[in-house]
Amino acid sequence: MDKERKGKLVVKIGCVMAAITLWLYISNTQNPLVNYTIKKVPVHIKNADIISQNKLALTKQDNYYVDIKVQGRASEVYKAKAGDFNIIADLSGYIVRKGENRLPVEIEKMPSNLTVVNNGDLWVKLDIDEVVERTVSVLVNLKGNSSNDKVVKETITNPNEVKVLGPSKQVGLVDKVIGTVDISKVSQSKTVPVNVRPVDPSGEEVKGVKIEPSRVYATLGINITKEVPIKVDTVGTIANNFNLNGVEPSKDKVKISGEEKVIRNITFIKTEQINLNGLTSNSNKEVKLVIPRDIEVLGNIGAINVAIKITPKEVVPKEEPIPDSVKKVEKEFTSTINITNLSKDLIANIDKEKLNFKILGDEKVLNNLSESNFKAYVDLSKVKTEGQSSIKVELTLPKGVTLVSKEFTEVKVDVKKKQ
Repeated sequence: MDKERKGKLVVKIGCVMAAITLWLYISNTQNPLVNYTIKKVPVHIKNADIISQNKLALTKQDNYYVDIKVQGRASEVYKAKAGDFNIIADLSGYIVRKGENRLPVEIEKMPSNLTVVNNGDLWVKLDIDEVVERTVSVLVNLKGNSSNDKVVKETITNPNEVKVLGPSKQVGLVDKVIGTVDISKVSQSKTVPVNVRPVDPSGEEVKGVKIEPSRVYATLGINITKEVPIKVDTVGTIANNFNLNGVEPSKDKVKISGEEKVIRNITFIKTEQINLNGLTSNSNKEVKLVIPRDIEVLGNIGAINVAIKITPKEVVPKEEPIPDSVKKVEKEFTSTINITNLSKDLIANIDKEKLNFKILGDEKVLNNLSESNFKAYVDLSKVKTEGQSSIKVELTLPKGVTLVSKEFTEVKVDVKKKQ
């Protein structure tokens, strides 16, 4: 019996030894010991505020890295990543100066089944600069659109300057600080807080500096807007024997803005006076708008053009004494209005096709006249471009009759290029 038990024990011991041998063989052949470099492991800077006592600062607060060479079993090495390590550079134990400083790093945490091969050769380069401060201006930008009847008249910031502190290289890049206010929901004047950030002349944000204060207050002045007509102000009268056919502004309305208590009483905007005294022909004048105090005309419109339309009055010849043997009567006729002397590359339309008129003459002569004896026309020889204008209607009469009156003297002509 004892002999049998001893035999079984020997077998068990042999099995264990064989298993250990097999495990050692597999571990060294299938999962060997390997070296591997883990790239760009972050380095955390510790006690960076200590150097500020000497008016020094890091030119950047992060983005420091080292490459770590580790050793271990392949199955453990190849699954390791940079986030498994906690590496620091502690400034409290070293004297640093302005410029480039090379400091050793410490590994505070790492996977326990790995060994760092290059632990004694891990360094990080720190660029250190002197701390300076300067004052820069504040710019608040507006985004969004105000409602149709409101506009931002001004933006006042408080303060309008801030201090920028940090490494001299970074501070030197700062041109100003900027912030943004969304005005799409602002309906009345108000003051709002605005966070600001430093930017260079091209508008790119500058990192690694401190702003004091980092928040400013912007006061937004909101004005009411409305559209009002333009009233052309004239004085004097044109020359005798001439008709004033119209005073036409190039723009008949403008949009204005102002405080509600001011703008509610504004119903129109006048022009400066135009003196009509002695005018005998068409004229174009540029006149300034008379803008009331505390009112702004939107669109930067300060003046308009005014076209003054003048035509000679129709002169009716004096009637000669009528012999007793001749009976003079008045009679109405109608003539179709023709278009003459129009350039071949243009087409024209007129707003009236026929002209009614009254003539005076011998009854027998008038009774023998018809529409074919009269010629009504508009002469477009001076019209060279597209557009609309008023043109005088000419009327040719046969001999022996006198024009008493015409239904109208001008027609509107619309000229376009041929397609």
